[in-house]
Amino acid sequence: MLRHSFIATAAAVVFAIIVTSPAFAADAPDAGIRIRYTLPAAGKVSVAVYDKPSGRMLRTLLSTAPQEAGEHEVQWDGLDMFGNAAQPGEHEWKLLVTPGLKSEYLLTLGTSPTNAPWASWPGNHGGTTSIAVSGAAIYLSSSCSEVPPGIIKQSIDGKNRFWEHGNYEAWQGGVSMAICGDKLLQLQGNGKIQVIDPQNASLKATWDHTWKEEKPDEKDAKGQPVVVVHKPIDLSANADLAVICFKDEGLIRWLNPADGSTAGEVKLDEPAGVAAGFTDVPGDPARAVPTAFVATKDRIVAIRTDTKTPADFAAGLTEPYRLDAARTAIFSLRSAAAATR
Repeated sequence: MLRHSFIATAAAVVFAIIVTSPAFAADAPDAGIRIRYTLPAAGKVSVAVYDKPSGRMLRTLLSTAPQEAGEHEVQWDGLDMFGNAAQPGEHEWKLLVTPGLKSEYLLTLGTSPTNAPWASWPGNHGGTTSIAVSGAAIYLSSSCSEVPPGIIKQSIDGKNRFWEHGNYEAWQGGVSMAICGDKLLQLQGNGKIQVIDPQNASLKATWDHTWKEEKPDEKDAKGQPVVVVHKPIDLSANADLAVICFKDEGLIRWLNPADGSTAGEVKLDEPAGVAAGFTDVPGDPARAVPTAFVATKDRIVAIRTDTKTPADFAAGLTEPYRLDAARTAIFSLRSAAAATR
């Protein structure tokens, strides 16, 4: 029986073998079935023997072996892949010849810039985890990057790369980013805020609002007192306000945009995300008060920097946790209702 099938550049050839004896002598090197074939062109050849009724593969004789055009021969000793003699019956051998596989990088699903080099997309221990936009530029940062850059600045259409930079601290990448006047703020996983020059990626300062708490009544696996590191989980900023939130500590803290010092703080139960925005002042259209909008439980609350009193902004949501603010709207992820004003 002869059958040819072509899939792309691969050709498969099948021949029937009738086995009348259950064994070939293992110590007789000349014993066996000779399989002869002719290749019209060079390629990589695979040959295997199958039990014809069931289609089960018994033995691989060649696996992607490079061979030139012309006549070739391979021998089957009548044994299966486990060294057992094939049972009497009808078997077949199949030949597959291909020019070989060539890999070509196309894209990484979910992280596909349109400019080369492809390897300079941020992150290899995690994908893009934070983003900031300013004018015609977009900043993208990864949670952790060991060889590729940890943060890049690109044009919004993805065609121009302005700069790229590695992690500013080992194994630390951007959890959240925001533009604050002439600064790019990047909140790292360890809670530190890196202050970056958006023009050239140089590090201008580090703002550290973390603190440690030792719990002598609780012991770790080594019998030492447990130490808890309190750190912010989200950050947002605009030209007039930088704000961070601590979820477990129930704390909202806004910072002086000039030096990162604490400018005020408010307690709030389980804040999950924060956005820096403004609140218009009734009767005074020229005035707007910097305001922190905070996602918590099933609502978003607004905290003005002058009154420092949380007020409901939107309710009836489903676990909002990441916010952003425009002049006239608040955008929330995982919200069951739009929160706009």
